Amino acid sequence: MIRELKTSGHVFTDEQQVEVVIKSLPKSWEHMVVNMTHNESVKTFDNIVRHFELETERLMVARPIEQAHVVESNSHKLLV
Repeated sequence: MIRELKTSGHVFTDEQQVEVVIKSLPKSWEHMVVNMTHNESVKTFDNIVRHFELETERLMVARPIEQAHVVESNSHKLLV
């Protein structure tokens, strides 16, 4: 979105870019809105992009495992 606006001739400060991105986040990312709004280290578009990359990685690692494999032997039943 920022790139499209820049291409059309709009000039944004770093702070305006961060504000536009924060305001465009969906309701489900409310925790990120609060975090980004009050995070002093988020001053540029690149900063906010990096925070989103880290959040995406965190969500991928934290997601529940949806499959369980059962292995049976003659004497034990194991959940793997």
